[in-house]
Amino acid sequence: MVPHSATLFEDEAACRSSKVLEVLRSLRDRWTGETFDAVVVLSPFWISEKHFYIDPNPHHHASHDYAGYAVEVKYDCPGHPALARLLLDAGRTAGLPVSARRHGADHSASVPMHFLFPKRRMPLVPLSASELPLKMSLAWGRAIREALARSGLRILLLCGGGLSHNLTACLHWEDSIASLIYDQKVMACLRDGRGAEVPKMDLYWLHAGNPSSGLSDLFIFLGAIGEDSPGNLLAYDGAPGVGWAVMEIK
Repeated sequence: MVPHSATLFEDEAACRSSKVLEVLRSLRDRWTGETFDAVVVLSPFWISEKHFYIDPNPHHHASHDYAGYAVEVKYDCPGHPALARLLLDAGRTAGLPVSARRHGADHSASVPMHFLFPKRRMPLVPLSASELPLKMSLAWGRAIREALARSGLRILLLCGGGLSHNLTACLHWEDSIASLIYDQKVMACLRDGRGAEVPKMDLYWLHAGNPSSGLSDLFIFLGAIGEDSPGNLLAYDGAPGVGWAVMEIK
C-alpha cells in the first residue's frame, strides 16, 4: 500500500525529507537486488461504471492527470501483455465483467513507480477500479490471486489503500481531524487483518474520509492478498483531508 500524492515530487525537488519518502527509498534499495516479474497497480482514479479494466499494452506512457503542482514526472515504462492476458482470462472465467482498455500510468502508478523503480524498466500492468458493488471488487481480487498463484510469477501489487481523499479540506487547507481519525480507523483494520470491515464503519467517518473510488481499489487489493492478511505500517503522513500510508502486506 503506497501513497500517490504529487506533493511527494515537490518534496523531492525541494530536498525536503519525510518518513514516507525515507521508507519509499528504503524499499527501493531493498528491492534493487530482488527480482519481480512485474508490478500491478490498482488505480482509484481510473473508474469504470460497469467493468474492471486492464491495460494490456506493451508500453505505458504517463498521463499528467493532476494539476497545480510545480513538478511533473514523466514516467514511461514497459507493460506486460502476457500477464494482462492471464488476468483478463481469469476474470472472465470467474464470470466477472473484465475487459481490456488503454489507460497508461496515471499518478497512482507514476508517483510510487518513480520512487520505487526509478530506472523505468519494471513492467507495469494498470488495473481500474469500478462502481460495481464491493463484493464484485473482492471477487475480482480473488480471481487475480488465484491466477497469480498458478502463474508462478513474482508480482508486486500496489494500491492506494482507501485512505482519506477529502479535497475540499485539502485545497482550502482546512483542519480535518475527522479525516485523520478515518485514516487511523482504516489503518487499524488493515494492521489487524480486518480490511473488509472498513465500509462498515459509521457513515460520518466514511463521509469525512471520502476515499477515492468508493473503496473499490482497496477491495480488489484485499481479495488479491487475502482479506485477513495483517499489514505492517511503515509510515504515515498527510495534509488536511488527505492521508498517505506505506503499509506492507504479504
